[in-house]
Amino acid sequence: MPPPSGTPKDPSAWFNLLPPFMGEMTLMQYWKRPTVVYQDNVKNLPFPGGRGKIWHCPNAG
Repeated sequence: MPPPSGTPKDPSAWFNLLPPFMGEMTLMQYWKRPTVVYQDNVKNLPFPGGRGKIWHCPNAG
C-alpha cells in the first residue's frame, strides 16, 4: 500500500519529484532519520537557512 498522499515519503509529491532535477536531495532522503529531539531535526532536515538549496517557503520571503 502506498504512503498517504502529501507525506514526506510520497514518491509522487513535488518535494520528492522536483529536487533531483535541481541537484538537490528529496525530502524522502532528508526524512530518513527524524528524531524526537527538535535540535537534531533542525540540524538534519532542510529547514530554511539550513541544509538544502531549495527548501524555503515562498510566503515567508
